[in-house]
Amino acid sequence: MAYAVLKYARLRSTALSLHSLGTAEGTMARTLSEFSGGQILSLSCSPNPENYKSFMAYGEPPHAEFFTGPFHWLTKDALGADRRLAKFTQGFDLILEDTTFQMEAND
Repeated sequence: MAYAVLKYARLRSTALSLHSLGTAEGTMARTLSEFSGGQILSLSCSPNPENYKSFMAYGEPPHAEFFTGPFHWLTKDALGADRRLAKFTQGFDLILEDTTFQMEAND
């Protein structure tokens, strides 16, 4: 799946915005952003602060972001209020979800 996303992004004339839900520390999204040289701008999220620590273990990536919190907190207003995340206020070209919806709920 990651190879298909990378291949698709390389065919585009503009950067692809990717939201990765439920992928723990966001390794795949971060790697795709780095391999694409910025052609993929990614946002990963997790309510677990330990996942953020792992995401940042090799430094701050230039084209990948991480939000510590559940995915349903990422409203347009919340994205716009955060300087790092404001680039995602227009939405995402691709959303990948893995084992998220059954783990979290917006009561």
